[in-house]
Amino acid sequence: MKETLTGNRVLLKIKGQLVGAGVQSVEVQDDFGLQDVDGLGSPFTQELVVGKISHSFNMSQYRVSGADLISLGYVPNDDAWLTSGDLELEVIDNVNGKTLELYTGCKAASHSRSYQKHVVCGENASFRALSKSSVTG
Repeated sequence: MKETLTGNRVLLKIKGQLVGAGVQSVEVQDDFGLQDVDGLGSPFTQELVVGKISHSFNMSQYRVSGADLISLGYVPNDDAWLTSGDLELEVIDNVNGKTLELYTGCKAASHSRSYQKHVVCGENASFRALSKSSVTG
């Protein structure tokens, strides 16, 4: 059996619900907030220290009527969003069932839509997460 991981075998869950209608890409990023320790008298960094660790999660998808990110409640559309709960974002390997990425305490950071003639409409969303669970995929 081939073990090369491709997008064809990856599933995305948001709030425990499988999201697949139109999803085209998912990108996750963990920033370890490295800061240079340096000072007068030397142009070189003396040490790298971890600062603020942050996690972000970006996705793009085709707009599907009734299944867009606003309709699904994943991105804000009104003031009620201020008191809504956090999201959980999970990327799963569909072949072996293992969780590849698991982010908790997520909130939408940005959301955009695109409309062009003769092209399927799309939307993009960025999420920030409080934490990433240790998983092995």
